[in-house]
Amino acid sequence: MDISLAIIHHYGSGNVNFTVKNGCLCWDDDKTPEPTAAEIEKWWLDYLDYLSKNEYKEKRRKEYLPIQEQLDLIYWDNINGTTNWKNHIDAVKTKYKKGE
Repeated sequence: MDISLAIIHHYGSGNVNFTVKNGCLCWDDDKTPEPTAAEIEKWWLDYLDYLSKNEYKEKRRKEYLPIQEQLDLIYWDNINGTTNWKNHIDAVKTKYKKGE
């Protein structure tokens, strides 16, 4: 379990002050109560669940052409009456289906 990732996923980055050293949590936030070990464990499981449900997004992001190339495809598709951009997007979405 990564304590930092669990806390950041729960609270958001920069919203609470803490450090983790050698696996030990040092809570430096006076405004927010220090979480229990059970809470952190639940947040870690929530984070893992989030990753598994959104893994397709990262895979798609890596496979899509850079935006400049996509814009060029769109331009030339409009000029030539082709569907190269749509075909590229469809291929990536088909390869990495939402929620799989």
